[in-house]
Amino acid sequence: MAVRDSSTPPLGAVRDRRAELADATHELERALTAPAPTGEEQWRNEVRGTIEGLKRAFRDHLTLTEGDDGFLEQVLADAPRLTHRVASLHEQHTSLSDAIASFYETVLDTSVPEIRKRGLALVSSLLRHRHEGADLVYEAYQVDIGGSAD
Repeated sequence: MAVRDSSTPPLGAVRDRRAELADATHELERALTAPAPTGEEQWRNEVRGTIEGLKRAFRDHLTLTEGDDGFLEQVLADAPRLTHRVASLHEQHTSLSDAIASFYETVLDTSVPEIRKRGLALVSSLLRHRHEGADLVYEAYQVDIGGSAD
């Protein structure tokens, strides 16, 4: 089993992107659970703004983890026994990217209860993804990068 110092790249970079993604996810949750006043337009715009931040954070996450030099390829090189778990995270990246983009497009013309339902389901999926990523890092390197909300 490979052991890596969590304060040095790439784990330091992974931890930083992880915190950014957690912050963006929590911002979306806060926006979704805020009261939707009579003038729902402002609420919708705030939700869309948080989704834009989430899209940026998730794009940064993908840049760090995907690709030939990405963190997941490093995990495979260091711990090939985790191939199935890495493949699962790759698949999640695709489905989460699609879900974020789709959710953003529907906020302006969907009912508030439906926006909340879909948005909170997305938040839940993102949290599960973060936990699975933390589990993968621990299994590969015996380093806890934070399985709980940071």
